[in-house]
Formats: sequence, C-alpha cells, structure tokens
Amino acid sequence: AAPATPAWEAKEEATIPVAPEPEAPAALVPEVPATPPAPTAPEPPVAPTAAVAAPQEVEAVVAAIPAEQIEAMVEKVAGKIIEKIAGSLLEKIAWEVVPDMAEILIKE
Repeated sequence: AAPATPAWEAKEEATIPVAPEPEAPAALVPEVPATPPAPTAPEPPVAPTAAVAAPQEVEAVVAAIPAEQIEAMVEKVAGKIIEKIAGSLLEKIAWEVVPDMAEILIKE
C-alpha cells in the first residue's frame, strides 16, 4: 500500500522581512595631544607634625578635667564593658544551662 498523501501541500517558503544591520561604529581611538605636557616639579615634602604631645601638655589637659567628668567617663566605659560581658555570659548560660535544666524537669 502506498503511503497516504498529506492533505496539505508544500508551498513556497515565506520570507520574513529583516531590518538592515546598522553600520559598525568607527573604532574609538583616544586623541593624542600634539605635544606632551611639560613635566611638573615635585611638590616639596610637608614638614612632619608632632604625633605625640609633650608630657607637660597632656598633664595640663588632664589636670583641667574635673573629677566628676573623669568619674562619668570611667562609669560610661565600665558600663559598656559590663554590658558586653554580661551579654555573652547570659547567652552562654542560655545555651548550656537551660537545656540541661529542661531535660531534668522532663525526667521528673
């Protein structure tokens, strides 16, 4: 038996219109100045400044700070340190002690 012929017949291929490709841009070449710039003289070195104050200056500044202000500074710094230590200690307790206590309570 001969194979059945399809109901449709091949027709000419349809062409799809295509937009023309744009021209490639010209190569970008940096412009080179006609004459090189004149060399500039190096800047003179900056005189170093004193990184450390003289002991007399430090003593004078510290002596001028009132005792109450020094006490407030110490309390502020100590408070921050205590908060950090207490926070890590409480976290350690929460992760180590609380599960053990919960296990003991469940067994009872």
